[in-house]
Amino acid sequence: MDDKILDIIRNKGPILPSDLAKQLKTNTMFIGAHLSEMVSSKKLIVSHLKIGSSPLYYLPGQQSRLQVFYKHLNDKDRKAFDLLKERKVLRDRSQQPIIRVALRSIKDFATPLNVNAGGEREVFWKWYLLDDKEAEPLIRKYLEVGVQKQAALVEDKKKLEEERKKKEEEKAKIESEKKEAELLRQEREEEKNKAAELKKQIEAEKVKLEEEKRILEEEKRKNEEDRKKIEEEKKNAVKKETSKKDEQKTLKEEVKKEPTTKETVSDSFLDEIKGYCSKNKIEIIESKIIKKKTDLELIIKVPSVVGEVTYFCKARDKKRISDGDLSSALVKGQLKKLPALFLSKGDLTKKAQQELEGDLKNHIIFKKM
Repeated sequence: MDDKILDIIRNKGPILPSDLAKQLKTNTMFIGAHLSEMVSSKKLIVSHLKIGSSPLYYLPGQQSRLQVFYKHLNDKDRKAFDLLKERKVLRDRSQQPIIRVALRSIKDFATPLNVNAGGEREVFWKWYLLDDKEAEPLIRKYLEVGVQKQAALVEDKKKLEEERKKKEEEKAKIESEKKEAELLRQEREEEKNKAAELKKQIEAEKVKLEEEKRILEEEKRKNEEDRKKIEEEKKNAVKKETSKKDEQKTLKEEVKKEPTTKETVSDSFLDEIKGYCSKNKIEIIESKIIKKKTDLELIIKVPSVVGEVTYFCKARDKKRISDGDLSSALVKGQLKKLPALFLSKGDLTKKAQQELEGDLKNHIIFKKM
């Protein structure tokens, strides 16, 4: 019986027990038991691949003919089969999880090799028809590339750990914000009323500033007329000495009334602002002290990639900057037809931060010194 079975398999190649039973005109159970004995005596090899529920039996040396049954593999196993056949050797830890599982499934075609690399044990897979000596240079190439990538992997691991910690911090922050959500809900109605009132105040301040601007323009026009008049009187000076003294006195008074473009007074907060601007290569065009040591208004030039940009700058020495402070600075910048910048050593209130990220976004810039 053994000789008949061996002859059939030698001619036909890997075969199912049911096909062999048909050719020998006997039952499958009997053939199955006989095949198991032949496998035990190492006359035959049994495949891990199954057609339906039955494995294949073949002679030593017929391994290459197992590829005929490639179509019976599932999609994932076929993908791993094709990849291994093409590359001959695969590094286990470099593969996608689905490929790693499939390599362990196609035992007839993938042979595992345990390699000691730098004191660490690694698994490589070789194409089952590839000789170990042929696999060795391919594995060595993987290891050489692996050494180069190791440093990058360590750095990536460090970054991933930092990102994990950051996510944990963000998660803790979100939990904290959830606890505040109920309180914020209760405050919303009140904030809406405050916002409406603030809007009215901004509009009123805008009207007031427009009026101030109109008055300043009118004063400037009058000063110019007075200056021309004084010049004319000087040319035609035929009056008495007392009249000349009166004219000189009047001239001094009128000159004092003319607005200056830059203030030269000394102020400690102004000195801090100047130091900040100098450090950041910002040019101060005009400066005005609104309230000594705490409140300044400036016209500045800020360097950018497209050249210098002129800003209206509000500087406040205040611990907490409110949304009202930002809105007031924005209005003044709009009146001067300039973008607005707010400088302070203090922090924004929660409401100011929300406004800066909402309605005031892209309209005013806040910088903490």
